[in-house]
Order: sequence, then structure tokens, then C-alpha cells
Amino acid sequence: MNDWIKIITDPELYVNLEIGGYSIGIYFLLFIAFSEAALFTGLLFSSDSFLFIAGIYSNVIVHQLIPVANESGSAFTLAGLIASASILGNLLAYSYGSRTERYFDSKNDSLFFKKKYLEKSKVFFEKYGGWAVISSHYIPLVRTFMPLLASVSGMKFSRFVVLVSLSSTVWSFSIVLSGHYLYTFLLNNYDFNLKQHLWLMIAVLCAVAIVFLVVNTVRKKVKKVC
Repeated sequence: MNDWIKIITDPELYVNLEIGGYSIGIYFLLFIAFSEAALFTGLLFSSDSFLFIAGIYSNVIVHQLIPVANESGSAFTLAGLIASASILGNLLAYSYGSRTERYFDSKNDSLFFKKKYLEKSKVFFEKYGGWAVISSHYIPLVRTFMPLLASVSGMKFSRFVVLVSLSSTVWSFSIVLSGHYLYTFLLNNYDFNLKQHLWLMIAVLCAVAIVFLVVNTVRKKVKKVC
């Protein structure tokens, strides 16, 4: 249990995660990408920080599974693997469909579930439709419920496959490659090693998320006043 808490609070630890002397960091990362929608783990934590840091350590992580000639190749390979895992997780979540609609509608609020999150996701999806599938990957809580809502709302499976494949790919590559190339750029040009300042990056990501939420809340209140 303590090891699990450490992994959540310090994402760098999954890079060297081992079981019986065998490195499983890559499998842990793929599970995170798969389960966020498929198993609703997005209600517990967001995978964005894991993916960003994975980009920094992409060479080490990918070599746990397959050898890749260079670091850029490792970053692209890792992003592709994560995108694939995310797509599979979303397709599984889509398959739940109407079987889970009644369950969540009747479920009371608990420590890990808030009905307001589901309602917020429904409003977002109904308002933006297909665009919601593409953009939802950058909004953690909406990302978790999006496949389920797409199924419940009657979106055709073929259309959902195309949209979620596009969104998962763009999301994965943008975050993983951002981590990889930002690390490389700062190290080569300013001798600044992000591996030694991971908490600074996590703090920045959290700050951006908080600012986004505050600005969005203020904007909504201003609209109501006007």
C-alpha cells in the first residue's frame, strides 16, 4: 500500500518499478492510460503528469519492452504505445453503454464518485458533440466519462472509433513529446536538468490547471451577472 501511495505522489518512481527484479514501469504506464476510462481510475488521479514525465524518461521506459535506436525514436514509440492503450480503454468503456447509465444515475455521492462530475460531463458532451470526443482528452474528469456518454447518447461506434483514435493519438503524442523535447531543449541549451526538478514541473502543471479552473469559474459568473 505504501508503495502505491509513493507512486501516485511521486510519478518518477514508476520508471524504476520492479516486481521480482523485473522492470514493469512500461506496463504500469500502459495500464494507467488504459484504465483511466475503462476502469474509471480517472476519478482518483489524472494520467497527464505520468505521461509528461514518461516523455522525459522515454528511453529508459521503452527499453523495458523493446530496444529502440535513439531517444527520439523511444519517445515516439512510447507515445504510440500509450495512444494504443488509451484507445483500447476508451473502446471498452464505450461498450458499457446503457448497462452503466442506470447505475451511475442512481448511485449516491461517495468519496470517489460525485454525481456532479457525471452531469458536468453530460452537459459538455451534449453541447459539443463530436468535438467533445476530441477535446475531452485534455479535461481529466470529462475524459473519464466521455466514452460512456458517447455510447449512451447514441453515437455510432464507427464514428466513435475514428474520433477517439484521433483524440487519443493527439493527446498522447502532445504530452509525451512535450516532456521529451522540453527536457532535451533545456538540457542542451541551458544545462537545466528537468530530472532534478520534477516537482517544479508538476507544480507548474497543477498551477496551470488551477488557473484554468479559476478563469473558467469567473467567466461563468460574469456571464450570469451580465
